Amino acid sequence: MRRKMAEDKRPIAIWGTGVEAAAIYYQFYKDGKQTALFFDNYVETEGKFLDMQIVKPTFERVGMRYYTFVPCKYATYFNIVEQLIKYGLKEVCDFVYYACYNKKIAILHGNCHMEILR
Repeated sequence: MRRKMAEDKRPIAIWGTGVEAAAIYYQFYKDGKQTALFFDNYVETEGKFLDMQIVKPTFERVGMRYYTFVPCKYATYFNIVEQLIKYGLKEVCDFVYYACYNKKIAILHGNCHMEILR
């Protein structure tokens, strides 16, 4: 059985190295949470971002070893979700959009007007 996000003890990974990634990294820092590493599809060689390791994501590297936060523009999030799902990960159980950090989760189900309500 998969753990709930609130009780998950896996190390935290951040997917991306943009402004949003820096913002969530510092939010974790303020809250006393440690980030293990950053994943980035566009990194050619492993390097550093905010003095943390950046690695190119692969199935072997991502796996279910980390709980991953995905900080990016909301439209970009869905492309990354596809990649994570191909790795066998499940949204909320294994990864989440960064804006969901410290938020309660609500599920909205409906027709095309749900985007406006969200």
